[in-house]
Amino acid sequence: MPKPKLEQPQLQLEYVEPLEGESLPSYFHRFRYGKGNRLSTPSWLTQEAGIGPVLARWERFQYNPYPNRKELKAVGSLIGISPKRLAEMLPPESEEVVQNTIRFCAACYLKHPCHQMKWQLRSTEGCDQHQLRLLSKCPGTGCRKKFSIQSILTNDFCEKCGMPYKRMVKYQKAY
Repeated sequence: MPKPKLEQPQLQLEYVEPLEGESLPSYFHRFRYGKGNRLSTPSWLTQEAGIGPVLARWERFQYNPYPNRKELKAVGSLIGISPKRLAEMLPPESEEVVQNTIRFCAACYLKHPCHQMKWQLRSTEGCDQHQLRLLSKCPGTGCRKKFSIQSILTNDFCEKCGMPYKRMVKYQKAY
């Protein structure tokens, strides 16, 4: 006699509002860890959406192939975000993205704590608002730790040397 199939408990996801200019990896990090969602990996979302492991690639700024409307709609329906709004968090399809290095403006981040998509565009030299070059590593003496989406969204200081982002602003060079 075959065993009855057990129903998986339905997970209730809390809505997280996307921030203006926020990158898709930043949003998904905030979504997965915010307001009780506690999804340590993107695999549950992509499995439920039926789109394969694409979300893990998107969280690393890997958009080849570029996300299509079907994928955005499938993920969006789970998290309560329209495909159009998710697409706004992506780089323009024609733009190259810096993939292996997280770049950010500490001055912007202090006012608006999320990772901006524009910071990852290869064509972006610096912060237009503050006229400062973007940071990709901690400027602390002897530190040089690379930033990660998780570290900049979880802390307001370098995980290795403890330098606060507020102090990092003075190390950002003008451009």
